[in-house]
Amino acid sequence: ELWRSWLAAVQDRWQRAAEPPQLALMGLLLGRAEQLSGPLEPAIEQLVGEEQVVADPAAALAVWGPLSRRVPHWTYARLKAADLSLQLQQLNSCGEHLDGATDDQRQLPWLCDIQARLAMARQQPREALGRWDEAIRLAGASGDGELAELFRQRRREAEWEAEWITQTPPVQAASGDQALD
Repeated sequence: ELWRSWLAAVQDRWQRAAEPPQLALMGLLLGRAEQLSGPLEPAIEQLVGEEQVVADPAAALAVWGPLSRRVPHWTYARLKAADLSLQLQQLNSCGEHLDGATDDQRQLPWLCDIQARLAMARQQPREALGRWDEAIRLAGASGDGELAELFRQRRREAEWEAEWITQTPPVQAASGDQALD
């Protein structure tokens, strides 16, 4: 079976899944997903999990990015692709992954968090604060107080950073003493 041969080819070195021949094969598998003996998602999530993402974020994005576009309803792939794009400073790519979110995915606090962090990277603090407000609301509504607190902390840090940027006068000279500069 095609699925087993793909898995065998990438299991010993997961980065192979990011190489063009294996990505093409994965594309074929996605096109035949309903014919497979089991779902692809859990196996891919295990293959390119958190440990692999930390070890090689660029290779992980090369896997999660196409999956986010090809399987738009797969929330994990979308969040991973957007988050990794942001981490790698690929802001336009991050925005594209976020823009492709389904209505259900837009109701996830983690998606709002990535939107907020993207807004901060684009130096749009008001937008970021609004997205964190929504993340806090959604996390609270789902009963996840710890997650809501994480987003409150991120919001406070962003608020402080935005305030600091607007209140810091431009530096005229390095030492502040015109005679020395």
